[in-house]
Amino acid sequence: MLIWRIPVWVILLLSVIVLLFIVSKKRKPILTMELTPEFYAYNKDQFFNAVWRWSYGGNGLPTDAASFCPNCDMQLMYHEDHGAYRAAGLTNTILFCDRCNERITDVEGDYDHLERRVLREIERKVRTNEYKRNWQPSN
Repeated sequence: MLIWRIPVWVILLLSVIVLLFIVSKKRKPILTMELTPEFYAYNKDQFFNAVWRWSYGGNGLPTDAASFCPNCDMQLMYHEDHGAYRAAGLTNTILFCDRCNERITDVEGDYDHLERRVLREIERKVRTNEYKRNWQPSN
């Protein structure tokens, strides 16, 4: 039979340390709170005649860009047109609003390419602070 003799003050000290650890995990101290970068509120802009909205990933990069009609705010549909250039592998993406029955834009490349172009343009505007010029954060 193994008997340990631990002084009461050691047990109390360990209890206080454990309690402080638990409390500190539940609430971030004011000095170490992470602030949301201002540019996270920049989540809407116009590119290629369409309104685009996006969110930001955990790495601070824009993600999930979606296009909307500048007239009625309906999410746009797209069609990848290969036309007469199918053999050459060329594609154009056409964004259109099925509510307004209007063709919004016709851009070279497939839809994934268009979305990546938009995301790169957002990254550039954030990096250069250009997004601040004509943009006001919404409350």
